[in-house]
Amino acid sequence: MVSILRLLLIGSLLLFIQVGAGRLLDISGVRPDLLLVFILSITFKRGRYFGLAAGFLFGVAQDLFTIGFLGVNALSKSTVAFWFGTWLAHRESAPRALNWLVLFTLCTFIQEVITGFFFLLGTDRNFGNYLVGTILPTAVYTGLLGFLWVLIPFKSVKGGKTLPRSKWKSTRDI
Repeated sequence: MVSILRLLLIGSLLLFIQVGAGRLLDISGVRPDLLLVFILSITFKRGRYFGLAAGFLFGVAQDLFTIGFLGVNALSKSTVAFWFGTWLAHRESAPRALNWLVLFTLCTFIQEVITGFFFLLGTDRNFGNYLVGTILPTAVYTGLLGFLWVLIPFKSVKGGKTLPRSKWKSTRDI
């Protein structure tokens, strides 16, 4: 119970930073998705169903504090968390540190494409322009922050080798 409360507290803090003080992390109009990095970390440590629930909960919270369609962030974050958890379930070992950069970038890309479809409804904005101007920069920025997020736990693995599946912390529901 204490660990769940701690996750809620950290997620709430990241939500406040992302929504309230996000402009401090803004680089040329691009902001990282700190909640997505946190949700993917939860998915890795707790499993896909816990990540799905965290993605939905924090996505709804983000929807309540931002302008846009209610439920879009909940849909995109829970979808990406479940996909990521399912992908991890079929792996024999944890991804190497450099693979996390690709994984976080890909997950952010998928999440931003889902969100972008709803954002572009009723506008005359071209999806190609949105892809190049918003989705790709956000995916790369969030991917880099996610990569930095997981560097600390990977320092404990000797020689950069990945852990066998039996030693993963993410085996609750996979």
